[in-house]
Amino acid sequence: MSEGGGERGRLEIHDTMRAARQFLAMISDQFFWPAMLTPDSSVSDRDTNQAVEEAVLTLMARYEVAQDSKAQRVHAPSVRVPRSSIRR
Repeated sequence: MSEGGGERGRLEIHDTMRAARQFLAMISDQFFWPAMLTPDSSVSDRDTNQAVEEAVLTLMARYEVAQDSKAQRVHAPSVRVPRSSIRR
């Protein structure tokens, strides 16, 4: 992923609680349900990182502010998410 530049990395999230629930729903399938249904199950660090990264990328794709819509979305609250915080 490339870093820097304009609006990249800015998210427009009007309902942060909904976005948080969406994130948790995406990762619960990987962590919560296996632990509930098979207590002896375990999830590797690799699988954990991959599930979280995919959920973050999905949310970023959904809520990222398009570069050409800056003038139209100035009124909307935004959250800055540095792309460097996403581990690969």
